[in-house]
Amino acid sequence: MEQNHKLRQQLFVGILVIGVFLQSCNTSQQLPNQIEGQEIEGQPRSRKRIRLQQPEDDPAMVDLMPELWQHIFYYLDFEGVLATRVVSTSFNELITGSKQVGLVGVKNKPNSIINTANWVMNKKINFRREHLSQITPETVPSFAFYQLMGHVTNLPKEFWPYLPGSSVHTLYLSYNQIGAEGASELAQHLQGSSVHTLHLNYNQIGTAGASELAQHLQGSSVHTLDLSWNQIGDEGASQLAQHLQGSSVHTLRLSYNQIGAEGASQLAQHLQGSSVHTLGLGKNQIGAQGATQLAQHLQGSSVHTLYLAGNQIGDGGASQLAQHLQGSNVHTLDLAGNQIGAEGAIQLAQHLPGSSVHTLHLSDNLIGAQGAIQLAQHLPGSSVHTLDLSANQIGHATRQLLKKEYPHINWGF
Repeated sequence: MEQNHKLRQQLFVGILVIGVFLQSCNTSQQLPNQIEGQEIEGQPRSRKRIRLQQPEDDPAMVDLMPELWQHIFYYLDFEGVLATRVVSTSFNELITGSKQVGLVGVKNKPNSIINTANWVMNKKINFRREHLSQITPETVPSFAFYQLMGHVTNLPKEFWPYLPGSSVHTLYLSYNQIGAEGASELAQHLQGSSVHTLHLNYNQIGTAGASELAQHLQGSSVHTLDLSWNQIGDEGASQLAQHLQGSSVHTLRLSYNQIGAEGASQLAQHLQGSSVHTLGLGKNQIGAQGATQLAQHLQGSSVHTLYLAGNQIGDGGASQLAQHLQGSNVHTLDLAGNQIGAEGAIQLAQHLPGSSVHTLHLSDNLIGAQGAIQLAQHLPGSSVHTLDLSANQIGHATRQLLKKEYPHINWGF
């Protein structure tokens, strides 16, 4: 039923686009009466039509409801949006923000012919694609830039100052050689923008860059920040966390950043009072001591999801970590690839009752069949309902036994 509804919507949009094109060729085109009844799911229906009257020398007229404008631009790809400029002067005015044919550029903001405040547009644009790599702030259609782009990859630096007022909400800038100075500059332009998800992996941002970036995030809308692979180190992690106080960042990913025990400890201390609830520290150098200190300082923080895969935590670290999770908000714990054996898994499970942990990832460790059985025996009384033990040398017979004896647990093998 839903698929048929979407097909009908696509058909209507196709008819509309063809109709507009025919109108631009001085052909009279009657649109189907059923179109007036269409509605965008989850959005209020508007009976007010958008009417664009052409000059006398351009008889084409566009007379559509706002929801159908959204349909048109939803189904057109970016190149298609650019192409609509030549349909008529009405489309040119809508796309470029001016009645003057050929006038483009981000400085020419689109006028308010259409109210797009309630539109949900998720167009994905990659500026390194062959047909887009030559677009500059002087040549980009303003309507496309400000109203249609949601997910943007490899946005050139020249466009950063124009992010405020645009509809861009997700920025993928990995592998762009941004560096410390670039990270600071970018963050300043995020003030007043709609960007809430920022990916900056592999950009050589370093300690100073992470600190500068975080300072300028205060007052921005950014809530998800990925700084993996940026050589941040202990000092950078500490400074970053200090400046997150007062920001909207709730998801912080810092994998592969050479963060050791001291950095993890300082990071966790400064997260208290911040909005961070998801913390990714995979593939660092935290070790048993760092894991223990990290868990101690999570008391009183908002962190509920903790990723610590590949940190050489070992049996002792897993046991100490679990002890200090009691009284914390952590409910999802990832300890994959941490050289945890049967003894460590058992001690970990013993300390889980009284904690909030309900999802536990222990894949790619050294637990074995007997360790898995003893681990499961200590789970009653805990909140665990999801347990991943894949890549732990657990045979088929033991897997079936665990599923049978503990059917309330969602096992991952």
